[in-house]
Amino acid sequence: MNRKIIGGALYSADEKTKYAMIRSDLFSQARKICFEDGTVLASADVFVEKGNTASSVKRKQYVLKDAEGKEIMKAQPGYAEGEDPDVNGWPAARMPRADHAEMEYDGVKYTLLMRNTQNYALLSENNETVAQIIHRGIMGGWDVITEKNFPSEVLLGIFIFCRYIESENELTIV
Repeated sequence: MNRKIIGGALYSADEKTKYAMIRSDLFSQARKICFEDGTVLASADVFVEKGNTASSVKRKQYVLKDAEGKEIMKAQPGYAEGEDPDVNGWPAARMPRADHAEMEYDGVKYTLLMRNTQNYALLSENNETVAQIIHRGIMGGWDVITEKNFPSEVLLGIFIFCRYIESENELTIV
């Protein structure tokens, strides 16, 4: 199944059908996935382990909940190989690089892998590619290629999780 994400909205491959869209809150990582009329399908957010001020990705969890607040999907971000600050210490001039998240959806475990900032893959437990999200270059938007028929809110949730992983690599300046 092929879809496209353009301007935060999920479309059919021919761009004729709009399935759902992402809406964001100002000054927050929280995102809502809605129909065009504003009806909320799901919401995504980043949760940090209570009582811990360290900015390690190991203390974070990405969660997608349905409109009633029931958890649909969750992911635990992780560092790239050789980047774990608990093992190698914190780099002096940048954040340790995160490149994946261990994800669970519908009782099945996946790995969401950031190959680079324009290419993401969802891998099954046997390392088979189940979905890909690939930037369309100068055209803008993203191609979404899946082997499974994921609901629209899950596809957009996966995309939001991809963007959360990417944001883990940004240096926070206060």
